[in-house]
Amino acid sequence: MNWLFIVIGIILIIYIIKSVMNKNFDMYESILWIMATVVIIILAIFPKSLDLISTKIGISYSPSLVFLLALVFLLFINFKQSRIINEQKLKTAELAQQLAILKEKVEEKKNKNE
Repeated sequence: MNWLFIVIGIILIIYIIKSVMNKNFDMYESILWIMATVVIIILAIFPKSLDLISTKIGISYSPSLVFLLALVFLLFINFKQSRIINEQKLKTAELAQQLAILKEKVEEKKNKNE
């Protein structure tokens, strides 16, 4: 067993949970990070499982599987964040349009009262 990775994984889980409790991190986003940390801990406890999985998939060099999994995980996170950013852009545009309409109505009322 690789104790360093187990300790790092446990510290990461505690940090993620504290961040969620302090409302610095979204609970739904934290689930992905906790799952990734659990995978790191499992691979640290059972290092031969990485060799077994990589040979079953057809990867001859097992550390390449770690990089592949990390790449897929980060691409998934990037896609999810891009989707959230796009939703926020659409909401911002809609709010700007509503604000412009409200400003116009206020100006109309001011002009009526004068």
